[in-house]
Amino acid sequence: MKGFPAFGQIVFTLIVAAVAGVVAGRVFFADGLLPEALFGSHGSQPIYITSDARLQTQVESVQFKPLGWADLLPPAEQKLLNKYQSGPDRSMEDQFITAIEAATDNAYQNVLHSTANVAALDGKAVTLNGFIVPLEADSKRKVLRFFLVPYFGACLHFPPPAPNQMVYVVSDGGFTLADINSAYSVSGILGNAMYEDPLGSAAYVMDAVTISRFTGQPDDLRQHPN
Repeated sequence: MKGFPAFGQIVFTLIVAAVAGVVAGRVFFADGLLPEALFGSHGSQPIYITSDARLQTQVESVQFKPLGWADLLPPAEQKLLNKYQSGPDRSMEDQFITAIEAATDNAYQNVLHSTANVAALDGKAVTLNGFIVPLEADSKRKVLRFFLVPYFGACLHFPPPAPNQMVYVVSDGGFTLADINSAYSVSGILGNAMYEDPLGSAAYVMDAVTISRFTGQPDDLRQHPN
């Protein structure tokens, strides 16, 4: 940016980063409880249903609790993220100042890499919507293990989210992933445990019960630059 004032370059860089964060940070609400554990409806037929008899028995009479990605954050972290939320209704000047404040707030920067999870979610039957990052497939190209992440391109085209915004999922028997660009609803038993992979680290793990194509609306956490 030859000839562009130094301060202008800094502000321009911050705005570009903020806009990239808004675009990348596309995360999703769950769209309701599953009426039946194994054959719930999200507007599309499941592409995966567990064949694990133990897991089937565990969720036989369970309703899955819908979660948004903010629900995976401890309350103190939610509050700090809300402080720097940057929505489209805010003026450009306000977004400039917010971006600068966020960049110099160590507590906020720590939240962006946090491994802290929510103890009350451990062992719960939940539904979470997001994008799939395959980690392992069998000889038939069925996905056996994957990360569920809040925005498309995480771990691949964009840096990974904070570990407490990633879920490591095991899908016993695997499933065919026809479209990696689409969002999916994943229902299963959530656990609080760290899983590390070269593509990223997750502060939650899940045994998947059903996986369906998701067609709902993005939730408000997409407004946070990641």
